[in-house]
Amino acid sequence: MIEVFYIDITVQIKSRLRKKWFSDIMDSMNPKRKILALLLLLQGIFWLTLAAAYSTSRHEYIIPSLMVANALAFFIFTWNIQKRKRWIYHISVLYVAVNLILTVTDEFGALDLIILFTNIITLILLINDRDKK
Repeated sequence: MIEVFYIDITVQIKSRLRKKWFSDIMDSMNPKRKILALLLLLQGIFWLTLAAAYSTSRHEYIIPSLMVANALAFFIFTWNIQKRKRWIYHISVLYVAVNLILTVTDEFGALDLIILFTNIITLILLINDRDKK
């Protein structure tokens, strides 16, 4: 009984801290930065999901590990929206531009079109955010 109570209290505290941390970050940003952070976060989640689907359907692990690395890069870039480190910003602009080019060099489908537009919007917002560093 005590163990269940302890776990419940721990979960409640962690969820409240997480919500407060996320809301503090989002409240401190202007609307364009919020959209930029959301786009970067969504791309990271997309690549993680795609890596999981790819590895379970084809039982191949080299390409999914590259997808996970891509997702981690997008998560780091999302984190940098708040931290504002200039060198990570420059890497993120270059990385999104390379991702944009690589999107059209392979087979092109509906998901590629969505990622292409997401990368274009993300790159535009990143470049517009440059002056505010």
